[in-house]
Amino acid sequence: MNPPLPGPIVDKHPNEGQNRTHEPTTIGISALRSALHDASMKLTPGELYFAGEEDPLDGRLTPLVKIGIVREREGRTSEDRLAEHQTGNPRRLQLLRVLPSLAIDRVETLLHTEFAPRRIGGEWFHLPSDDLTVVMDHAAIHIDEAATNGPTLEAAQRLEATRSNGQVLTPDTATLELHRRLLVVRKHLSMAKEAEKLLEAALLEAREDAADEYPYVTEQFRAPRHTFDKDAFTAAHPRLAARYTIERDTLNRRFRLSGLQSHVLDVLEDNPALGRHLADIRESVNDGNAASMLHRQFLGLLALRGPLDWEKELLEASLQAACQEYEKIAGVCTWTRTPVTTLALDTTTLKAERPDLHTRFLQEGLGTRAVSISRHLGYRLPESSH
Repeated sequence: MNPPLPGPIVDKHPNEGQNRTHEPTTIGISALRSALHDASMKLTPGELYFAGEEDPLDGRLTPLVKIGIVREREGRTSEDRLAEHQTGNPRRLQLLRVLPSLAIDRVETLLHTEFAPRRIGGEWFHLPSDDLTVVMDHAAIHIDEAATNGPTLEAAQRLEATRSNGQVLTPDTATLELHRRLLVVRKHLSMAKEAEKLLEAALLEAREDAADEYPYVTEQFRAPRHTFDKDAFTAAHPRLAARYTIERDTLNRRFRLSGLQSHVLDVLEDNPALGRHLADIRESVNDGNAASMLHRQFLGLLALRGPLDWEKELLEASLQAACQEYEKIAGVCTWTRTPVTTLALDTTTLKAERPDLHTRFLQEGLGTRAVSISRHLGYRLPESSH
């Protein structure tokens, strides 16, 4: 069976079947900054936009929708980006909705993964009006989650650069619940990753017997890279190597979750959709189902993994914020942040001061060929999906 579109299909668009025009919705970035208490975060502010296209014959919006972003630092707006896309496009593009966020890259990635079963290619999705409403609602929810959890994420990032004090903190009830939930989510992700490996192996095996075009696998070739041979340079020029050797002070960080996972053996009770999908995958692989079916199940698995990855990030940040400068929360986690001083060859300064010498010790690596399962449809949808 085909994996369902994640999330329920909600009420249909009131103008179903008519020429639809959406007014872009805009919320001020400054308002979101206030919600985050002006926290200094490693997040990227910008706008998430939904763009539709009109059929030139009847003026109606097609079900193809682009979900993209513009970053605030780029000095552009969604309207500017739409104008760029319009160039060379015979169909008139239309902004359907614009949503600002301080975590624009992360929200876009989450949406692209969560709705992978509807992704045609690039940033374009097949979204009839009722499905489009679902995706827009999810986008607003994720943007709100990012804003709400912003102070926690900022605290975790700040504490990451803080030396742990070697002491142990006693957990409260809320921290124990975070720990329990994180164990469950990690188990869900582990099971999903194992299923993903099964699908990857089956799709790659099916590729060997494919006589025609095989749209389920993508190949990427990367040109050879030049790297500096530090060992050869040091052996040939020990005095220069000593001169350009510098001390670097860093924190050796390691975050580990404590506790046995005996109490999460029945984790699929918390996520029945994942349980059903994993069972369908095992059945399909064992039965040797067609590659098209396996690939759609792969996309469905991505859709289930996306929210789990995001929840894991939020839960880990919450536990790290609760840990503060302590090295351990008893029975919950250990977060060591130990100062380490290392010696390193300063190749940046060497290249600036002695470019000819630096070039002599460059060595060319081998080009790489990466094979991966396609993360979008990229082929004709079955009639049942239109």
